Amino acid sequence: MTVLNSPISHRQTLVISVHDVAPSTFQVSKRAVRRMEQFGATCSLLVVPGRWNGASLSDSPKFIDWLHECEERGHEIVQHGYTHEKLEAPSWSRMQSAVLTRGCNEFHSLGYSVAIRRMELGLKQMLNYDFAPTGFVPPGWLASEGTIQAAKDLGFAYLTTRTRFLHLAAGQSHTIPAWSHRPNSTLSFAGALWWQIGTASRLLFPSSLRLALHPGDVSDKKLMDVSERCVRRLLDSGYESYTYQELIAPKVLQAC
Repeated sequence: MTVLNSPISHRQTLVISVHDVAPSTFQVSKRAVRRMEQFGATCSLLVVPGRWNGASLSDSPKFIDWLHECEERGHEIVQHGYTHEKLEAPSWSRMQSAVLTRGCNEFHSLGYSVAIRRMELGLKQMLNYDFAPTGFVPPGWLASEGTIQAAKDLGFAYLTTRTRFLHLAAGQSHTIPAWSHRPNSTLSFAGALWWQIGTASRLLFPSSLRLALHPGDVSDKKLMDVSERCVRRLLDSGYESYTYQELIAPKVLQAC
């Protein structure tokens, strides 16, 4: 008998995402992937397709080659917004994004027409370099209803928010929280402590989890040490590493 087995239904699923992957963060992104590979983990690499921090994809052929090499090693390439910039937004949006994500509000309050236009521009850049992302993650995990609909209409299979994994192709929503650090902040210590306490809790009461690594986290030795300890403990206890794409690609098992 054939049985379909999807990681998204497991209680010990771990997704590690490397954020803000771009030519301007090439070296730190490489370091993050290399550090996770030492644990046998695969990552979802969130690539900024537009011009960001003064550089574009076209400026670094070596960066493009590296991304393709990562794909060959089992990592996933994900579209991460378009230019990752702060846009004009209503005061409630600016306040929320400032508190939660330090102003990463690119797709937080966009209407459908603007959202799909920016999304298409980013997707065109990805396709130009032979990347075909199946998922879209907005900067700061902040997405308006128009953004979610635009992602679905463009054929993206999934979109993530800070607390949920939206399987757009299936019309399903799954609660899988994402943890992230707060580098260069008075909240850095509290965030790192939360990772450690939360990891201990997950070992006692397993449930699916997403861990996000941003450039500032990787550059901060103390935060990266905490991240590595948490990943090691989770994987050693039986958690399995998956990319976002693998969450919606059920494996076929043969059962007697």
